[in-house]
Amino acid sequence: TDLQGGFRLPNIAPSVYELHVEKPGFAPHDEGAVQIVVGQALRITVRMAATAMSATTEVSAERPALDRTESSASTVIDTERIEELPVRSRNYLEFVLLAPGVLSTSAGRGGPSLLGDSGFSFAGLRPRSNTLTIDGLSNDDEFSGANRTELSLETIKEFQVAGHSWSAENGGGSGGAINVVTKSGTNVLHGDAFVIAQSGRLNARPFLENGEGKPSVNRERAGGALGGALRRDRVFYYVAGERERMRAQSASDVDGEVIRQINSVLSNGSFSGGSIGQLTDGRFPTSLDETEASGKINAQVSDRNSVMARMATTTNRERNDAFHAGGLSDFSSRGSSGTRDAAGTASWMAILGETMTNDLRGQIARRAIELNAVDRQGPAVLIPGVVEFGRPSAGDGNHRQSYLEAGDTLGYAAGPHFFRIGGDAMRISVNGRNRDGMGGLFVFRSVDAFVRGEPDSYRQTFGDPSFSIRATRYNLFVQDEWTRSSLALTAGVRLDGEVLPARFQIVDRQLSPRFGFAWSPDANWVVRGGAGSFADRIPLAALERATVLDGTHGFEQVLDAAAAGRLFFEGRGAALAAPLSDVAPSIATARPGPWRSSSQQVSLGAEHALTPLLSVSANVIVARGNALLRTVNVNLLAPTVSRSIKEAQTGVSVPHQSGDAGRIDPTRKDLFEIQPTASSRYRGMTLGLSRRLSHEVEWSAAYTWSKTTDDASDFDEQPQNPYALAEERGPSRYDQRHRLVASALFELGDAEDVVAGAVPSRWKEIFANVEVAPILTIESGRPINATVGLDALETDSFPATTRPQGVGRNSERLPLSATLNLRVLKYFPVQTGRRVDVVIEAFNLLNHRNVTERNMVFGSGTTPSQTFGRPLESESARQIEFSLDYEF
Repeated sequence: TDLQGGFRLPNIAPSVYELHVEKPGFAPHDEGAVQIVVGQALRITVRMAATAMSATTEVSAERPALDRTESSASTVIDTERIEELPVRSRNYLEFVLLAPGVLSTSAGRGGPSLLGDSGFSFAGLRPRSNTLTIDGLSNDDEFSGANRTELSLETIKEFQVAGHSWSAENGGGSGGAINVVTKSGTNVLHGDAFVIAQSGRLNARPFLENGEGKPSVNRERAGGALGGALRRDRVFYYVAGERERMRAQSASDVDGEVIRQINSVLSNGSFSGGSIGQLTDGRFPTSLDETEASGKINAQVSDRNSVMARMATTTNRERNDAFHAGGLSDFSSRGSSGTRDAAGTASWMAILGETMTNDLRGQIARRAIELNAVDRQGPAVLIPGVVEFGRPSAGDGNHRQSYLEAGDTLGYAAGPHFFRIGGDAMRISVNGRNRDGMGGLFVFRSVDAFVRGEPDSYRQTFGDPSFSIRATRYNLFVQDEWTRSSLALTAGVRLDGEVLPARFQIVDRQLSPRFGFAWSPDANWVVRGGAGSFADRIPLAALERATVLDGTHGFEQVLDAAAAGRLFFEGRGAALAAPLSDVAPSIATARPGPWRSSSQQVSLGAEHALTPLLSVSANVIVARGNALLRTVNVNLLAPTVSRSIKEAQTGVSVPHQSGDAGRIDPTRKDLFEIQPTASSRYRGMTLGLSRRLSHEVEWSAAYTWSKTTDDASDFDEQPQNPYALAEERGPSRYDQRHRLVASALFELGDAEDVVAGAVPSRWKEIFANVEVAPILTIESGRPINATVGLDALETDSFPATTRPQGVGRNSERLPLSATLNLRVLKYFPVQTGRRVDVVIEAFNLLNHRNVTERNMVFGSGTTPSQTFGRPLESESARQIEFSLDYEF
């Protein structure tokens, strides 16, 4: 301790501890059941009485359910919830959605991108902007903003979900942060083994798919974990792994009459140049094979030094339904994927004296992703709002990533101050082949236009599909945490930078100040808040097209209706064998200069402990995203108001391009530029009520009201009119006004309750040792964008961005969704410390139709088509699965 009696115990792994304090001339102090959770700085006050007697002060009361030093509102998903709550995919990150202010996202919703993202939006910010750390090291896919190596659910001890963190130590993205801690072995040998099975016979019939009866589903997943000591009190190990095999069926939602009409054309030879013989009417097979494995070793080298090493691998293969799986996609346009991840991480924690600590860490990781369409030849045919078939225009290629990361953090305690200074550097390498668009794409106004062989446009890419991108990310930070009695302050500054290939001439370097506070007027209240800036990552995928279609290695050709019609007639629907000499190339570029994508956030909230176990909270947050990435065609002349055939057919009377006459660069048709000119705004309020685990009961409920607006929701989103970017301002793709999520864990009765008479003995066989865990989620509908389906303004954007007359961006909504998942477990004690669990889990138990996609193609006329607004896709209907688990 220092002269004032202050003490700090940094870098303590989450667990339950006993605290013993002694000093000559004072009675010893013992405190039991001190629980440390991830991301927490627990404040403990020790009072020691002077005495000559051999007396001991013992404290055993449970602490209030408040963290009185944390300035950020965060949620900790503890071990009990991870192990006991229902989770369909056994992906622990699904539990992130239990936190307030978070919503799930669907990669590519409303846009052409097939890239996975993190799956979550915090404070309305983009899901590519979040960060995920495992044991203090990044697990982010820097190419797409998704997550890399998946870990078995058995490996996760607990994790913290923070929509914002005022600590300068945290960064890497402008969105939320997820901090995961994995399990370690102990002196006691512990492990488990499980098997999960699901059959389609017990599931409900899909809501919107074609096909009679229920689709076939056979899913099996098995795995286990084992942890113990290699050397008692010194060296520990923990290994875990699991494998899933699923064989199932899927189907499109394409109208049966449309399938018959198109198949008639495919049969008469007028489309003989294409590779598709017939559209699929009914179900087709799909499959999933996934393997996850990891091993971890912890060694207490000395009283002042400890090391950790962990290896993890993931292999995932999905067939026929991995991407391009919308309701109007035929089997031929769907795709398969294969993903392989491997990561090795290590850390060394050292105590460098009475007031200083050091944490050195590093990792080497690899990732390989391959996407293959069912049809590998092409071309694709798109009839907006009706059907898409053939080789898809996106989703054909592969890329390999490698990561080399090293970081260090030095901590120094000086009275009420605790300083941290550190940094991190990561070298990223991405190599691959992007064959998107090389099969060609015909767009038709309607089925009748397809029957007549009259396409509205055609586009195809040419050149070398290979690419290579190298980047280096780095950060430096300094931070001070000041704690005194009822007040805790956090202040710091962080420097984030990224070195990108010189050919782009992009400068990305930002300084981000942060400040936070937590004030406790008494032991049962905490008022917390803060403000700060967060530098965003540049997903390297945003630079992929500018690398592949740079005009030297490759380019794209876009044909208008007349040229596309000649091509279709002469080649009977075949793609171009070589580029046309009389069509100027279209290329992709990146705007040179400073890119400072970031968010600025402010929050204020309060939390009150109603009882030592029960707390209620309220928080308000405002977030602003600046200099966000979007794609704009910068080679168009300012549009003019002129009447055209397309205008008469669509009812669109806003200014538009008049054919190809006149381009800023006459040697190019289009210049699709990625540029940092978009922005977003978020206002939100969260209310939470939670009871922490005690006597086998734990529950929480969180309500979020929010509003998010932006003018582009992803880097590949294009505007309707490049000269009227302000008109794109509207509800964000990640705008959700209302969201309520509630979860609980409770045991109906155990053997002790029966003996004590709390549960009548006649119910013993039914209710003894039964655990119930529900999750209820109710969400208001999110925005979706209505378009006419065609490039009526002749900007050559894809997908087409022209909206119906007078309709704003993202002005339509999906309906409300409600989901109840339930897990019921009954365990049978075998021996002391051993048991067998029998589990049944039901997902979407009430079988509510939660629509995720509607037909937003208004049509080419002045009145909406008959299918406009029709539901196309929904979340899964009710599913039931069983499992057995042996724990020891």
